Amino acid sequence: MNLPALLNKPQYLYRPTQLLRRLAYRQKSWSADDTTVATLPWGHALECWPTEMLGSSVMRTGIYDLPVTEALLRLASRGDQAVDVGANVGHMSSALAHGVGATGRVTSFEPHPLVAVVLQRNLNRWRAQAAVGELEFQPVAASDERGVVMLVTDADFARNRGTSRVMRHADNARRSDGVHEVRAVRLDEAVSGNIGVLKLDAEGHEATILRGAERLLAAGAIRDVVFEEFDPYPTDVTVAVEEAGFVVFGVLQRLWGPELVEPAKARDILWDPPVMVATRNVDRVLKRFRPRGWRALVGPRSAMRFHR
Repeated sequence: MNLPALLNKPQYLYRPTQLLRRLAYRQKSWSADDTTVATLPWGHALECWPTEMLGSSVMRTGIYDLPVTEALLRLASRGDQAVDVGANVGHMSSALAHGVGATGRVTSFEPHPLVAVVLQRNLNRWRAQAAVGELEFQPVAASDERGVVMLVTDADFARNRGTSRVMRHADNARRSDGVHEVRAVRLDEAVSGNIGVLKLDAEGHEATILRGAERLLAAGAIRDVVFEEFDPYPTDVTVAVEEAGFVVFGVLQRLWGPELVEPAKARDILWDPPVMVATRNVDRVLKRFRPRGWRALVGPRSAMRFHR
């Protein structure tokens, strides 16, 4: 395993007390069905499964997928409308809700019925906080057509509950370990108004989702898109956003903070795929990413200074 990558852990540099929390986490035992409630750095309570990937990361490091979380917090502005497609239990929705503040709005899409129950409970927790704006939950899949699709999980689902994926062909879906029929919608029909930040995490379905947002893209109604990319640049997703007028950057994780690079130079951090930011406002993104440090790892008061 890559030693420099293993040492690239700003979570412990910026939040040294997290090492104690990690030790406490290792001393406990949970079953696969147990959930627990952790507190994210910006103050939101997050219910999660501590034995699977997202929950384990939050319990060990205080956060999940640091470069994505950081990108969302830096890009979101007070009063924005943000959309989280593939919200899982809501870690990224929480970051967006913190970023857009009490005058903003976050819409979370999560079609898996088991995960959706926990997400709904988390949204209810945050609604009780005065600094949170409007939170909408849509328990559906985003796609390029409206109707019913097959949501498929495999044997790895218990270890990573964010791996469910959409399949159109029922015959293929039935051969998988878990299948749910879920409703699908187009973003063009499900979201109105301008979107400040659109986060996509749909296990390879992202390009299809963008085809369902043709009206929003053509109208210039989406400012920034954040997504992870497993394949080398260029990909179907990067081509789609570039053809719609976006400029794409990769985001690298450094100890001193995130670094924007050309998309072809983005690379994975240990097991996490490269993070991409697509924007219509390059100057704004460059300004937002210029300050050093990790806003996602500091307390709410320090993070607020960045958004003024």
